Amino acid sequence: MNCERRGPTPNPPFSVISSLRLFGPAPYLPALFLPALGLSALFLPALVAYLLPVSRTLHLAAALFLVACASPASHAQQPPPAPAAGPVVRPLANLATQRIVVTPAYAMDRGDPLGWAAGIARPRAMLRQLDSAIVAEFDARGLGESWYFAPQLERAYRLNSTYAADPHLLAESPLRGRKPEVGKTYGEPLATQLRTMIALQDGARFVILPVELRFEKVGAGPEGRAVLTLVLVDARTTEYRWVHDVASDPAPAFGPAVLASLASHFADLVISP
Repeated sequence: MNCERRGPTPNPPFSVISSLRLFGPAPYLPALFLPALGLSALFLPALVAYLLPVSRTLHLAAALFLVACASPASHAQQPPPAPAAGPVVRPLANLATQRIVVTPAYAMDRGDPLGWAAGIARPRAMLRQLDSAIVAEFDARGLGESWYFAPQLERAYRLNSTYAADPHLLAESPLRGRKPEVGKTYGEPLATQLRTMIALQDGARFVILPVELRFEKVGAGPEGRAVLTLVLVDARTTEYRWVHDVASDPAPAFGPAVLASLASHFADLVISP
């Protein structure tokens, strides 16, 4: 019996096992079949040098394929982004810090395709309701003390009725049914009436005239809306400065809610809720 002690068998400089630990199994699996092919393990380094770039290329191609397959599905599951809200336009925002006079609503157009005007038995009382809705809305937004509305104008008229004009009887008839040209001037007696009016209201110069209320149909359905024509004038120079139609939200019938909506959209032209 040969009991000669032999030293440990040295590890080959490049073995399958060490290669698997370093680089993973993918490029070296064919090396396991070298003995079956009658080839020596000495061929393994050359085989690895050849297969390693190929394996990395295959890994990269597989990853790109998976990303390409997954991306359309993931994009399809995502909802489309909501459109960005545009900026709110407030054409009279620069007046919010000034002393502005808002006269009472002057008149109502009697003709409309909805029959709303025909169903209003007391148009003058309805216009006073609109005045109250306007005052309430502007007061809720903090302009009730700095702007002058129907109640202040009525009070000033009662105290100065010998020379001041009734704010409900201003000479606004020529402004009905047409849009004044901005930059042009208006004549008498409205010029004197408004000049006297602002003289009785401390710091006032510009006047907003709610000239005419009318009703119009919305689309092909039964809904309608109220539209109020607003005219901004410079009472010192008697110049038209701005003309605009403000509308309420659509409604199936006329009522206090329509007036409240109209007053709210009027205030939206000046200041946010």
